[in-house]
This record gives sequence, C-alpha cells and structure tokens, in this order.
Amino acid sequence: MTPKQQSHLFQSFSQGDASVTRNYGGTGLGLAISQRLAVMLNGNISVSSKPGEGSTFSCTINLPVRENVKITSPNLEVVPIKAITTSREYQLQCRVLIVDDQRDVRHLTHLLLQRAGIETEFVEDRIQAVELIENQLQNGLTVDLILLDMQMPRMDGYQAAARLREIGFRRAIMALTSDAMQGDMNRCLELGCDDYLSKPIDSSELLEMISRYISQGRDL
Repeated sequence: MTPKQQSHLFQSFSQGDASVTRNYGGTGLGLAISQRLAVMLNGNISVSSKPGEGSTFSCTINLPVRENVKITSPNLEVVPIKAITTSREYQLQCRVLIVDDQRDVRHLTHLLLQRAGIETEFVEDRIQAVELIENQLQNGLTVDLILLDMQMPRMDGYQAAARLREIGFRRAIMALTSDAMQGDMNRCLELGCDDYLSKPIDSSELLEMISRYISQGRDL
C-alpha cells in the first residue's frame, strides 16, 4: 500500500482500495474497530507496507504487571462441522437469473440452486440483467425468476426492478438485500419486486420461496 492508502486505513468507512468493497464486500470498519479496542487496552495497531511487496500489521498491548498470577492454558475441543442440509429436499424444474456483482455469491448461489435441479444464468450488474431480459422477451422465452441483489454499482437494484417491469418482465423478482430495515423492504415491493430475503441468505428459505413462486406461475 502507498503511504496515502495507509493513512486512511484506520478511519471509519474507509478502505485502502475501493475495489475491495466491490469484490469482497465490507464497510471499512474492521481496522477502525480493532484500533479502538487496542487503544482501550493501552495499546496500538500499526502497519508497515510497500506496494507490490506486502503488508505487516502489528498489535501491541501494554498489560499491567501482576505477580503470582496463574497462567492457564485453555482446553481446545475440536467440534466437527455438521454438513448443512435443508429441511426439505427440492427438485425444481425452472430457470433462475442471479444478478450479483460478487463472484463468490454468484457461484455459491448457483451451486445451491443446481442441487435443487434449477438451471441458472448469472450477470454481474443490473444493466446486463435488463439487457439480457430484454433480449429474452423479444425471443419469447425468458427466465422463470430473478434473484436481484439490491446493492450494486452502475444501476442499483431498485432502479433495475422498476426497469424490468417497464420492459414487460412479469415473472417473479426476488430482492436480496443486506438492508433489513422495513422501509427498504417496502421500497423493494413498491418498485416491482415480489418478495425479498435478507443476507446472509438462508438456503431453506430461499428454496422454499422459489418453489412457492414457481408453483404459482406467472405469464409473460
């Protein structure tokens, strides 16, 4: 990192590289909170970095000297991770468009839906989504449901939902949002979404919702 990037690292809602937010998510609070905790413990977090070589973060804490203090070693118990299973097995014959700018989210959602027999398509942003659906509508064959992330660059999900309805998409649009405020949910519905799910997504809830809307069916 450059000296300029380093100077912003410990500021709230700031990141050394803005592209990190788009590729990996995050708000720029992690280091700010960590630094505050270190200061509360009479310590500090510092960074040493050279562009193209790497970065070293150091945390120092000044602990008070205590005599006759027994040092304990915790017993670590390794608990095996249980396989994540859905409460119900789904086998759905439909096509779903995944609209999300984060590659990992698209990949994981694709794997989840694929296991349920769902055919998937995916695009990185809303403009691509609108263009794809517009072309599909012209050919008379479109996806059965759209999973639409609401926080993305270029055209946000709210604009995209409204635009998709304007061009004639009449099937289900499901909003995926990390803003779990009631006002945001109402806005999703007002602008054309049929339903919404808060992130992180519950796989059982997602499949149940897709199953419900696919079974209801909607005409083009």
